[in-house]
Amino acid sequence: MNQQANGTSELGLIFDIQRFSIDDGPGIRTCVFLKGCPLRCAWCCNPESQYRRPESMWDRASRSPVTVGRWMSAPEVMAVALRDIDYYRHSGGGLTLSGGEFMTQPDFAATLIRLAHEGGLSVVGETSGAAPPAVFNRLADQLDLVLMDIKHHDSTRHRQVTRAPLRLILQNAAYLARSATAHVFRVPVIPGVNDSRDDAKSFAELFSKHGIGSVELLAFHQYGKGKYDDLNREYAFRGVPSLTDDQLLAFRDELILCGIDAKVAS
Repeated sequence: MNQQANGTSELGLIFDIQRFSIDDGPGIRTCVFLKGCPLRCAWCCNPESQYRRPESMWDRASRSPVTVGRWMSAPEVMAVALRDIDYYRHSGGGLTLSGGEFMTQPDFAATLIRLAHEGGLSVVGETSGAAPPAVFNRLADQLDLVLMDIKHHDSTRHRQVTRAPLRLILQNAAYLARSATAHVFRVPVIPGVNDSRDDAKSFAELFSKHGIGSVELLAFHQYGKGKYDDLNREYAFRGVPSLTDDQLLAFRDELILCGIDAKVAS
């Protein structure tokens, strides 16, 4: 039986460690993907991240099933991250915690943050904000940068498309907006879910209410569609086209007209 099963925080469940990442915070980073997420977004590009347990997934390279998710100690994770410390120093990079939702393993995440800081690395956290406020506040305060997604403006629709309540996320967003931690709020713009001009206006109203003055827009993509087949799961967005550049810019412009500093993430 592993230590995590005994209730300790010495091991974390990891489903991937991506080195030389340039899309998960500033500079060149190592992105650690922790397994487990309280959301079930229908468009999720990392469906293998959702369940907090190892699971079987078909591997196309080896043409055989593999186990996704392995228990690792924080020093083991940091040994991987510290291999590229020279790249971090020259690029302003460091360690990024992602998922899934890394806050579902709060003690392990806190240990990683501490060890990374002791090693001279900055730490970014990518989060849905779906965590108990005490957990969210504690971890957000320790991070150098928080990238937080807000997926819908309407509570009922948010629960329909993510299976999770919006109220808790907004409570944590309001805390982050007031905090001293550097942060970026992001909206994944999903066709048929939250992409209309009326949606943009409603997002702007919500953001203004919670003290959020700027956002980045993330374009929907189909990068994860093959994973659903490999996990033998249904993919609700199969065949759904991405928004055009003009559509995404029109969404951005509507937010700007409503007083929100919005830009499309590069």
